[in-house]
Amino acid sequence: MSDQQPEHIKFSAIPPEFYSDLTREPFDSCVNCGKNLLIPGTLYIIEKAIVQTQPHQTKNTIFEYAMCFDCWEETKKSLSAESLQNIQEYFAQRVDFKNRISDLKEEESMDKWLGSCIVKGKDRSELKEYQIACQCDGPYMAYHFLPYLISGEVMEELMELLSEQTLGEMDNFKKKLTAPDPDLEELFDKKKILMV
Repeated sequence: MSDQQPEHIKFSAIPPEFYSDLTREPFDSCVNCGKNLLIPGTLYIIEKAIVQTQPHQTKNTIFEYAMCFDCWEETKKSLSAESLQNIQEYFAQRVDFKNRISDLKEEESMDKWLGSCIVKGKDRSELKEYQIACQCDGPYMAYHFLPYLISGEVMEELMELLSEQTLGEMDNFKKKLTAPDPDLEELFDKKKILMV
């Protein structure tokens, strides 16, 4: 989302919130190339989409994946320049990542990092749908621009900014994924995927 790198990046063990719901363990391979992700020095992204019922906050994961940086960079190349620019501008106009990092630099609590939508500010407990994402290095998660949570409302706004080419590429990528809960296949089929 930003070309500026934070001065200092903290790491911790990957929290269970970013484990695979299928295995209840950390993701161990890239969804695209199969590379072993738990080797130190292997950079990758984890993304999960979640629905929750109100008011009891029963959570279900619609989709999840981990992708190594090499594949992520290749995938980004397949997206239109217009779409990538639109996404960058959307976040640049709405989120002050520098202040967010400064405010949270000493925090390791996922409640602080993922407690509300970074764009709309709505509390996670109020959301029907949201997506979370983080960046990892082997068995560790980094704290900088990620991890973060974005609401379903933000996802809808972002989808409106994407070109037909990019939407097609996202649908192609979705064919590689499965929904952790077979009962959610219908929701999964309707859900658009956005690479963070």
